[in-house]
Amino acid sequence: MAVIIYPEYFDAQISRSTCRKVSKALSFQNPTSEEIAKIARSLGYKVTVEEKHHPAFWYKKRGRIAVESDEKKSKIIKRITEARKK
Repeated sequence: MAVIIYPEYFDAQISRSTCRKVSKALSFQNPTSEEIAKIARSLGYKVTVEEKHHPAFWYKKRGRIAVESDEKKSKIIKRITEARKK
């Protein structure tokens, strides 16, 4: 099953009420789908970068990441965030 991850989930400039999924302390500036995909691959996930956009930010065209996993989206996001800060 593919879990869809958007760069907006990690973006420090986006409010948590809009779509950011991590705390402000763990977020980062201008995340890219390629950067997040690289981190996810380093964690052992099978990842595909897609030329799609988050519905709320259709004008940004940042892409999205499809992660093949049976884990919950929140767990994958947490693992990516923890791996990035190391």
